[in-house]
Amino acid sequence: MKKILLFTSLLLSVLSISSVTYAESIVTDRPDFTESPSSVPPGFIQVEAGYTFAKADEFQEHTVGELLIRMPVSQRIEVRLALNSFAFSEASGVKVSGLQDSSIGLKAELIQMQNSLIPQTAIIVSTTLPTGGNPYREDTLQPGMKLCLGWDINEDWALSSNLNYDRASHSGTSFNEFSQSISLAWGFAEYWGAYLEVFSFQPDLAGSDDTSYINTGLTYLVTDDLQLDGRIGQGLNGLDTDYFVGIGVSNQFRI
Repeated sequence: MKKILLFTSLLLSVLSISSVTYAESIVTDRPDFTESPSSVPPGFIQVEAGYTFAKADEFQEHTVGELLIRMPVSQRIEVRLALNSFAFSEASGVKVSGLQDSSIGLKAELIQMQNSLIPQTAIIVSTTLPTGGNPYREDTLQPGMKLCLGWDINEDWALSSNLNYDRASHSGTSFNEFSQSISLAWGFAEYWGAYLEVFSFQPDLAGSDDTSYINTGLTYLVTDDLQLDGRIGQGLNGLDTDYFVGIGVSNQFRI
């Protein structure tokens, strides 16, 4: 546990270093499950990272890293490199650890400006890469697609939603998995933000059940280019213990 806290502290320190203040505030894809329909503007590179602890009955896991690097290639398109996390898991007294598979993808803004009920819209296409260590490595690619929708209700409130499909894999078995989310965000006290979100998964895999979660969190804008976040969530899956908590940091740099 001390190693996890030390690693997280160093990561927060490195990412918080910035010598430039930017005109536009950072827009992140964390801490909620729902990805935003906004891409990183040209001239910047954005780094997002965090730590999560999750527990479901006899299973518990720490994930350290959650590293996402977002690099624009045009006004509407960004390249996304997710190095993901180093994970520490324990189930029924058996402990394992290792690096999770990384992934690469693109986000493209299809509709940049909301028009009445027509939302700001983007699409994300990505695939995992077999770069992790056992027992987290999957030797097959896991491609996926996300439709990201966003509505500004007024200056303080916004609604966003994702519709997702993944060709997932578990222990060498590939299957289809659909997931959805809806997130209501509120900006308050100038630098603070909060959200409430529900998301769910429907794997087409024998022996696997649908799962759903509710979570909430806070964000704090330290500067226009640096954001801190925290979150807590609860599973809606009928388990005695089913929750997660996490913290994170996001920073954008001029390139």
